[in-house]
Amino acid sequence: NEIKVFNASKVPKVKIEDYLKRIMDFSRCEENTVISALILIDTICENHCFLLSKLNYHRVLLVSIIISIKFHEDTCFSNQLYSKIGGISLTQLNVLEIEFLKLIGFNAYVKEKEFNGYYLYIQKQITELSIGRIEKMSISQRNREEDFEKIEVKND
Repeated sequence: NEIKVFNASKVPKVKIEDYLKRIMDFSRCEENTVISALILIDTICENHCFLLSKLNYHRVLLVSIIISIKFHEDTCFSNQLYSKIGGISLTQLNVLEIEFLKLIGFNAYVKEKEFNGYYLYIQKQITELSIGRIEKMSISQRNREEDFEKIEVKND
């Protein structure tokens, strides 16, 4: 079936965030393109009861970003280069791209309102993550200061 075609034979060793960074760095895609790609992924998950798993989310992410690049950006690379970026064969990439396009009805258009909603949500998550890190750092700093205050200074 068209959904199983995205499954790798084994779980990739690279973390998804590192894989995303690799795709973004080497494809030079814009952040907005990645947001559009995430919307496309959500679309297939909702419309086709598609479940992301450790076996498929790297490939799904790669293909959704490639399709978004081709739809939204002025320049794109060959699938040969994208296959090298993604660490899969050109044949696999071509098959995955066609299957993904079928799942989205060959329509990579994202409505502005939907895009803005995702954009705001992602910005909120980034802000909360940043605040959490700052608070964690602040607590850690306070703990070090308290530890310093507990140390007796001996004057010789």
